[in-house]
Amino acid sequence: MANSMRADLVILGGNIITVDSVRPRVQAIAVKFGRILAVGQDDELRPLVRTDTRVVDAHGKTVIPGLNDAHCHVLSAGRSHFSVNYGSTVVKSIAEIKKAITEKAKTTPKGEWIVDFGYDDTKMVENWYLNRNDLDEVAKEHPVWVRHVCGLPKLEGQPCRGILR
Repeated sequence: MANSMRADLVILGGNIITVDSVRPRVQAIAVKFGRILAVGQDDELRPLVRTDTRVVDAHGKTVIPGLNDAHCHVLSAGRSHFSVNYGSTVVKSIAEIKKAITEKAKTTPKGEWIVDFGYDDTKMVENWYLNRNDLDEVAKEHPVWVRHVCGLPKLEGQPCRGILR
C-alpha cells in the first residue's frame, strides 16, 4: 500500500455517523493530517494501520462529525429562546420595546427576570437611549435585563454596558 494511504489515526469498533446518505453509519474511520482519509468497516480500514498509527477502540460508542464554529455562543443561543427579541427587524422604537416588555411581564411570574436581547439604540426612531425609567413604566414587578445587540449589556450613554432594573 502506498505511503499516502497510511493513516495517522484509525478509530475502530465504533458507531460512526458519516452524514453520508449512501453510507450513513460505519464501524471505522481513518484520519491523515487531520482530515478524513477513509470510512468503512473495521476490516476495510485495518490495512491503513502502520506501526506509527494511533489506533483507538471506540467500544461501540457513537462518533459524530466535528462541529466547529470559530465564534459560537451556545449558552446565549439557548437563552434567546426564552428572551424577548428586540432585533432591528423586530422592533424599531422604544415604544415597541416597552410594549414587548409589557406583554412578556403578563406571562412572567412576579419577581422573575425578563431578559431581552437585540436592543440597538442606533436603530431606534426616537434617536435616544432606552433607560431605567422606560423599564419602570412597564415592568414594576420584574427585574429586567436588556442586552444590547453587540452581545454585551449597554447603559445609557455608555456603549456596551447594561440596562438593568
